[in-house]
Amino acid sequence: MRGRVGTPQREIHLFYGTPLYNKGTMKSWIKKLEFSKSEVARFRLEVINFYDKHGLSATIDAYGVSRATIFRWKKSLKSSGGKLESLIPKSKAPKRRRKMTTPPEIIDFIRDLREKHPRIGKEKIKPLLDEYCEERGLKTVSASTIGKIIKRYKLIYSRTGRVYHNPNSKWANKGRSYRARVKRSPKEKEGGYIEIDSITKFVDGIRVYIINAIDVKFRFKFALAAEGINDLNSSLIDYVIWYNTKRVYKSLNNLSPTDYMLKYNPESQMYVTHT
Repeated sequence: MRGRVGTPQREIHLFYGTPLYNKGTMKSWIKKLEFSKSEVARFRLEVINFYDKHGLSATIDAYGVSRATIFRWKKSLKSSGGKLESLIPKSKAPKRRRKMTTPPEIIDFIRDLREKHPRIGKEKIKPLLDEYCEERGLKTVSASTIGKIIKRYKLIYSRTGRVYHNPNSKWANKGRSYRARVKRSPKEKEGGYIEIDSITKFVDGIRVYIINAIDVKFRFKFALAAEGINDLNSSLIDYVIWYNTKRVYKSLNNLSPTDYMLKYNPESQMYVTHT
């Protein structure tokens, strides 16, 4: 028994939208196309054809397939009325799959956090979520589940401004001038070593210089707009407080800069931002 297989995919919709188009025929062609793409189904048909021509013993010797398996394939093909697609392996996925059930409060918390801080990942969200759940009597979730929530609900937000990772952008193709710099910054074991940088930002047509400073060891950060823009400085203060008291670092044993300082260098039991 041999089957006729294979048809170009573009012929499936050749007569779509015309009186010659038949949904049943198109569906049949699609299934035949699926059969032609399945190496397992084509192998099963080859074994059945060989069995019909040479018998059971020769088939087992030639293909190493058991008698029960050959008869199961033949039965499947016969019960379907000779449809070749019946030889395509059936999905082994469970019919009833477990669904992840997460309280909406947790999803909203992660969404709000990702909207404010698009680059914060699941590992850094985890301790913040633990604190949020403990305050509200909710059962927290693992970092892996947080990652699944971000992916499932598409909580991926792009930052506004220049896209530096775009290889086709003008910025990427612009020639760069490099200044002599220290190749390896010192890894200090104590606090007090500061890195300072500045950012230029235009606010209502006014050039504003934002001064940034960060402690190399404790990752404690400070930022201020040099021109005294009150609204901008207010936003900076809110961000700096969150950065220093909430954002965790793996290099700080998953603690925020302030918590790390209080735990490993407890010179003061009051937050610096509150003094």
